[in-house]
Amino acid sequence: MQKRRLQAVLVVLFVVFCFCFPSCAYSRSRQQVVVRVGVYEDYPFIFTSGQNKVQGIYADILRFIAAHEGLKLEYVKGTFEEGLKRLESGSIDVMTSIAYSPERAERFDFNNKAVFTNWGILYKRKGLNVDSILDLEGLTVAMEAGDIYGQYFKGLVGQFGIKCRFIKVSSVQDVFEAILKGEAACGVVNRIFGKLQESNYPVEATNVIFKPVELRFAFPRGKSNTLRQIIDFHLTQMQKDPQSVLNKSLAKWLGEVNEENPIPTGVYVLMAVLGILVIALSMGGYRVLKENWDQARELLANKRELIRQKTFFEKLFEGIPDAVALEDPLTFKVIKINRTFTDMFGYFPEEAEGEVLRNLVVPEDRMNEADLHIKMAREGKNVERVTIRKNKEGRDIHVLFKKIPIILDGRFEVILNTYTDVGYLAELARKYKIARDKAREDLEQAERLWEETIEILAEIVEMRDPYTCSHQKRVSYLAAAIAIEMGLPKETVRLVRLAGFIHDIGKIAVPSEILNKPGALSDIEMEIIKTHPQRGYELLRNMSHRTQLAEIVYQHHERLDGSGYPRGLSGDAICLEARILAVADVMEAMLSHRPYRSAFSLDEAIAEITEGKDLLYDARVVDACVRLFKCKGFTLGSTS
Repeated sequence: MQKRRLQAVLVVLFVVFCFCFPSCAYSRSRQQVVVRVGVYEDYPFIFTSGQNKVQGIYADILRFIAAHEGLKLEYVKGTFEEGLKRLESGSIDVMTSIAYSPERAERFDFNNKAVFTNWGILYKRKGLNVDSILDLEGLTVAMEAGDIYGQYFKGLVGQFGIKCRFIKVSSVQDVFEAILKGEAACGVVNRIFGKLQESNYPVEATNVIFKPVELRFAFPRGKSNTLRQIIDFHLTQMQKDPQSVLNKSLAKWLGEVNEENPIPTGVYVLMAVLGILVIALSMGGYRVLKENWDQARELLANKRELIRQKTFFEKLFEGIPDAVALEDPLTFKVIKINRTFTDMFGYFPEEAEGEVLRNLVVPEDRMNEADLHIKMAREGKNVERVTIRKNKEGRDIHVLFKKIPIILDGRFEVILNTYTDVGYLAELARKYKIARDKAREDLEQAERLWEETIEILAEIVEMRDPYTCSHQKRVSYLAAAIAIEMGLPKETVRLVRLAGFIHDIGKIAVPSEILNKPGALSDIEMEIIKTHPQRGYELLRNMSHRTQLAEIVYQHHERLDGSGYPRGLSGDAICLEARILAVADVMEAMLSHRPYRSAFSLDEAIAEITEGKDLLYDARVVDACVRLFKCKGFTLGSTS
């Protein structure tokens, strides 16, 4: 009985509505009218499928209207910018999915009913540290030509004084393509396209959200008034019906489910209509009835849109692949967690929400770190670092952790905490450390074998020249000590020490009777002896390890004034290692006994090299050598 009364009231209301608004009845013409529709690629609102068929939310709406009004749709395809030019010239009758703005309203006519509310989002290449407009300095940003979001964002960046480069592309799809190809670091897209396509590209959304606008139909200025009224009429009807083409299309293309309960909504609508009817009839006002009717419909449409937006963001929050926890900025207790947080840490919402976040996931030995993060968040600073957190069972999890304070209109609203599992990176680091340590051991072993080889070569030379027994070892020892005294790097000290071991290796090519001659050498014999630096160089130059040794051996008898041999090098043409070796070689020779002379005293040897300072020998090397013997009690005796 109650149901019949409800139906009767609705019938009465329908009659009153038709009586009050006779102009809304649209008589269809028997002859089909061609409507030229501008189409550009804006998935899921309007786009061309693989079969070259126009699809999307606006396509569904237009096909429904065309079927009911006897219209014939003719699609004119192109880029977004081309569509706007055609609309301005009147070569098309309508363009879909156009963001309304006062500036555009001066160029085009718009219908009154919005199909959807959208806004712009700045996307960045994955891994890029861009969290605000200020981070864009020096970067390249892609935007669709003619796009209202891109134009607004470009102006916004200019107001901040940020210097970045903007490139224009043909479609919103090309914005993500530009990031994929490395042509841009960031890109401006609408939030619906970003949500539906971000998983197909190496991009991620930033916190930069801007310019909420209504998506409407646009028409040439001063034309297509009838078509505009027809579209508004049908949109009004569609927005009232949860099962309309509009709502089904939104659910189909956006993957959203209408969660409204039709029973209470119907009751609310009926009560609102009856109230409006009573007020209007009591005042006898047709105009009041119309105005209140329009307000009721607008409120209902807004309610549906709010529910749709709420559903969208809830699904977005739950679908984020990172673990997310919203934290109260005053108590630091968990407000809300997503499904990934439960999967990663093992806490269900009823276990986590209301608890202090750090008590749930921060290990005991990292509490100081957590306190620092809270301090930074209180100061409005973002936190990003790789660290360790624990799950419900106490197991460590390596994560990329971000803590972002959300501040709106100067008010601290919430703290966003995200956790990305990077355990695989920790495992890679562990394997890398094992491999690095093994490589270091192998290298050290190779170094030991190589140095042992050098020492063997030195002993071979000394077996052929008994008069200079241990000479090379003693020179090596003294040269290394001088290099250390001069504060030279470890690798330089090692080079000098090894060069000292084999600096006379070229004597292998000198006849033994000359090497072992007890008396003074003739001029010819001396010239033969002087060939040993070059012969040593020829023996060592093809070594693949420490190729510098060959050149040091080649130069160890050169002198600063050019009086040395075998090439007569002078000044900076002689490498520092060879200069050190020259002083050590001369000093050791003077302090050692020879068959043809007695050893010099230490004072005599020091006087000799001091006299040659800056002329034959490098002054820094001589000073370091003198300090060793005079001030530090250095002796060569322990090396024999």
